[in-house]
Amino acid sequence: MNNREKLLENYVRLSGISFHNNVAFAHTKYQVNWKKTAVTMWLGHIVSKKTEFYVLSFEREGITFMQYDNMKFLDGVYFFDYRFVTDFKVKKKGAESEMRFMYQGQEVVLMLQRYAIDSPWIKEYMHYLEENHFFYD
Repeated sequence: MNNREKLLENYVRLSGISFHNNVAFAHTKYQVNWKKTAVTMWLGHIVSKKTEFYVLSFEREGITFMQYDNMKFLDGVYFFDYRFVTDFKVKKKGAESEMRFMYQGQEVVLMLQRYAIDSPWIKEYMHYLEENHFFYD
């Protein structure tokens, strides 16, 4: 069992979700602060916002998610209720898909992992979620 499989197993156990290939791995969009990077570039530094990592599961009611770092979950279980989600869009961008939506007036942008060499099931799960439009109606 690889690290992603262990993480998935822990996620299902901790979140209490109904698991049926409805899970995706995601992270916040990598953002470079070009002004600070320009100042520190001579030191070989690139200044960026900290990237956060999540496991998400999609149901008809909404999106359940947990944040993790170093393969350990950080906080509790969170939920985006689809009744409060608007402008839901997912766009393929190479090895990832960009998921973007508004939740109670706040823009949420996450990059969803579409495949991984050591975890072929991620590609199957993403295909299932795409076919079902991430259960967002």
